[in-house]
Amino acid sequence: MPITAELQNVQTLEDAEVDRKQAIAIATVIESSHVAAQNDLKSFFIEEMDKRDAKMDARFEKIDARFEKIDARFEKIDARFDMIQKEMDTRFD
Repeated sequence: MPITAELQNVQTLEDAEVDRKQAIAIATVIESSHVAAQNDLKSFFIEEMDKRDAKMDARFEKIDARFEKIDARFEKIDARFDMIQKEMDTRFD
């Protein structure tokens, strides 16, 4: 909470006939609570994003594994085509 908001809280409390010392104490407690709540919320969001990042990483690892299998299949097909090409070259030479 900006200092101006804290001062407004002090003024509001003083307007409600709370003495200055009490108004400052209450405004300080409100500010501390506000900061703690913001930090808790920030921590919560960071934790949730970390969880989502981990899930996405796991999904990408699965996708990578699938592509590796596909690459292996293409390598086998390439090897077969090379073998067929060599056979064709030897038959027609």
